Amino acid sequence: MSRRILLIPILVLALALFPSLALAQDGITLEVPADIVAEAEGPDGAFVTYTATASDVEDGALTPVCSPASESLFPLGTTTVTCTATDSDENSASANFDV
Repeated sequence: MSRRILLIPILVLALALFPSLALAQDGITLEVPADIVAEAEGPDGAFVTYTATASDVEDGALTPVCSPASESLFPLGTTTVTCTATDSDENSASANFDV
């Protein structure tokens, strides 16, 4: 029980120190960028480009699917991007970041 309590502050500290953290779920490692701040290009927002990567021990490189996609027009304000990678066994990992 005390081990679980200790892990929570360590995880919070790790996320603070390494915002572009690689997350491993079901053998999938998914890496997303840290939160992105972009200056609006006009009243509709800004086009934002980012890269997310994923790999799996069994399948090797995977292609994450992110929504909204890289190079999309992001409206004014904060938008959460969700990226998901799925391997050949239908295991998946997801991670988020804000733009």
